[in-house]
Amino acid sequence: MKSENEDDSLEDIESAQSQPPPEVPPAPQLPEVPQLQKAEKPSWQLSRPSRKSSGRLFGFSTDSPDSATRTYSKVVMAATVATSLIGPMIVFALVGFWLDGKLHHQVAYLAGIGCIVGFFAGLVSVMDILRRLKK
Repeated sequence: MKSENEDDSLEDIESAQSQPPPEVPPAPQLPEVPQLQKAEKPSWQLSRPSRKSSGRLFGFSTDSPDSATRTYSKVVMAATVATSLIGPMIVFALVGFWLDGKLHHQVAYLAGIGCIVGFFAGLVSVMDILRRLKK
């Protein structure tokens, strides 16, 4: 036996199907795409300082055209010190942890050994960076 709710829902479905679909509004009118003109080259030119020039430019010595480049590369090398120390520690510790899992060790002592070896490998890398910065 059908309940009153089922009869009402069937009537709603039938009345919805008998209604015409809603009208779709017309597409909006879009403006035309503007045409861009070609840009002219600036009248000024950036150039590297010549070897003959002397003085300072933005705090860097311009006696040599590569002085700013060398200073920038030293800053970049100094910024890598932290990752050079921590990176090998993480890699060696993960390799040790993986070996501990493969060898079914109860204590992850290979991960600890890997962390210690990674520390010394990172220390050697940091010392190399410091040696290159002193040049």
